[in-house]
Amino acid sequence: MHTQLPQTLTSPTQAATIQPSLQALAQRELALPCLLFVASHRPCAFVVSQLLYVLAPLAAILGLPAWQAWAALLSEPVGVAWLEQTLIEITLARDPAINA
Repeated sequence: MHTQLPQTLTSPTQAATIQPSLQALAQRELALPCLLFVASHRPCAFVVSQLLYVLAPLAAILGLPAWQAWAALLSEPVGVAWLEQTLIEITLARDPAINA
C-alpha cells in the first residue's frame, strides 16, 4: 500500500535545516542505515520528537538550531513517512544497483 506524500511537507525554515542533514547522510553513504533505523523505530518517533522539543532551547543555546525542525517533523506520522520516502529516494539515487 503506497500513499502519495506531499513533496513539500516541511516549512521553508524546516527544509533549510533538515536538508543539509540529509545531504550529509548521503555524502557519508549513511542514508540506507538511517532508513533502516527510522523504519524500525517508527513507533518511538513521537516520543523522540517530544524529547527534542524539551531539549531544543538548550540545543539552540549551544548552537544547534536544527533540533526544533526535527522535532516538528517527527511529531507527525506523515512527517516520518516523508522522511522515510526521502531517504529511499536518496538511497536509490546514490546506488542504482539497489534499484535493479
